[in-house]
Amino acid sequence: MLPLLRKREVAALLKVSTRTVERLAKSGQLPPALRVGGQYRWSQIALETGHDARRKAR
Repeated sequence: MLPLLRKREVAALLKVSTRTVERLAKSGQLPPALRVGGQYRWSQIALETGHDARRKAR
């Protein structure tokens, strides 16, 4: 099973605020989230690979 992260866990992983996570998700800069029990969850693997790719592109 994939590890799914909550918004505050994503914020800690990316070292940003939860509000920034919301903005990144809305603008499409984060991978698509899954909706579980009315809450959004992100795949840890997708976040880490996407984050590493963005870091290398800089």
